[in-house]
Amino acid sequence: MKILPRLDGNVLKFFNADTGANHRTVQLPTNASYSGLMVSGDTVSITIHFKNTNDVIRTYNLNNGGLIRSISM
Repeated sequence: MKILPRLDGNVLKFFNADTGANHRTVQLPTNASYSGLMVSGDTVSITIHFKNTNDVIRTYNLNNGGLIRSISM
């Protein structure tokens, strides 16, 4: 089973590429914009640009949707 991420508004969705079924979802902050969705192995990283504060890079596990790390810039 190959899991792929997709950004839908402020929701990061992990779906099964074979069947198209949703595997997991992660709610992202609403007061931000997003860029840089990058997959590496079984992780996905996304850059979150907050309106009035620092940017944050969050890395999630594709298999279970768990947050691995969050780096503030």
